[in-house]
Amino acid sequence: MFYDLPFIKHWTMTYSERVVRNNIILNLSKDGFGQGIISGLVNLSQQMVSEVLKKAAFGLPMSTKCKGVACRLSDEDLKKLPAFLAKGPGCYGFEGAYWTHARVGYVIKKEFGVDYENKQVGRILRLIKWTRQKPQNKDAKQSLEKVEKWKVETLPALKKAIEEDYERFFEDECTNQLCGNIVATYSPIGKTPELPLQDTKGYQYVCVASAISELGRMFYQVRDESFKGDGIIEFLKGLLAFSSRKVLLIWGNATWHKSQNVKDFLNTALGQRLWIANTPPYSPEFNPDELVWANLKRVQIPNRFAKNVKELKTIVHNGMLKIQGSVELVKSFFNLHSHKCCKLNFG
Repeated sequence: MFYDLPFIKHWTMTYSERVVRNNIILNLSKDGFGQGIISGLVNLSQQMVSEVLKKAAFGLPMSTKCKGVACRLSDEDLKKLPAFLAKGPGCYGFEGAYWTHARVGYVIKKEFGVDYENKQVGRILRLIKWTRQKPQNKDAKQSLEKVEKWKVETLPALKKAIEEDYERFFEDECTNQLCGNIVATYSPIGKTPELPLQDTKGYQYVCVASAISELGRMFYQVRDESFKGDGIIEFLKGLLAFSSRKVLLIWGNATWHKSQNVKDFLNTALGQRLWIANTPPYSPEFNPDELVWANLKRVQIPNRFAKNVKELKTIVHNGMLKIQGSVELVKSFFNLHSHKCCKLNFG
C-alpha cells in the first residue's frame, strides 16, 4: 500500500488537499501504523507526519491556511510580480527603500490574493530571479538629469577615443591617516569590543592616487601632501610615462581636476597624448577605481598602525604594490556589478 499523492509538495497544496492528506495520516495512525511507516506510505517527511498527529491529539487546527485562499501563483502572476515590486516599498506604505520577505508577502497577497508564509516568499523571489543583495549607497546630491545627460552626450563622444586606440584609465584619490585603521579584533564570545572614536582632525596623513585600466594595469603615486596644484600634474606625467599609448582618463569632479594647471598641461606637447573626461557629479558608482581603496584598507593593510608618516607611507606603498601586482584583481574591479561604468557601452 502506497499513497502516491500528487500534492506531496506541501507548500503548493490547497486547503482541500491538506484536509485529504491529514485524514489519510490520521486513519493510518488509528489502524496502528507507526509514524515512520506512515511517512513512507504518504511520501511525506516523518516530522510533518508527527506535526499532524500532535495537532490532532491537542485539538489544534491542522492548517494555518485560510479556506478558499489560493495557495500558489500562476505563471502569469509570476511574470507580473517584478513590475509590482519595481514600484518600490513606498508605493505600498512601507518606510525605507528595501524589501523583506514579509513586505514582498504583503504585496503578493494584496495584488494576487495569495497568502504565503515568509519562508516561502524566498522561494517565490528565486523563481523571479530576485536575490538578497547589499544595497549601493547613492549620494543625495546626485542629479539624475546630469547622469542621463552624461550618458547621452559624454559617452558617445568618448567612443572616438576607443576607435583611436586610447588606453582607458579610471582615476581617483584617497587619504590614509596616521590614526589606526582597525577592521577587526578578538574578544570573548558575547562581549563585542568597543573602540573609542578618534578625532581625525589634526592627524597627519599620506595621499594616494591611482589609475586602473581594463587590461588589469594600475599606476599609482603616494605623496605626503595632497594632489592639488602641481601634485596632479606630476601624477599625469607619471601616467603618460606608464603607458606607451594615448590615454583616455576618466575621473571625478574635484576642483583640482578642472584647474588652470591641468588645462595648461593639456595644451603642452606631452599633454596632447591625454584625453580627460569627468564622471557625473557625486557619482562614485561610475568609477571602478573607488574599489581600489576598499581593497587597500580592508584587505591589503587592515588593522594597520604606523608610528609616523614615513612608516605609514611604506605600509600604504606595500599595499598598493600588492594590488598592482595582481592583474586579475585589478580586472575584477571592472567586473563588479556595483559599478555601472563597467556595463556602459563605449565601443
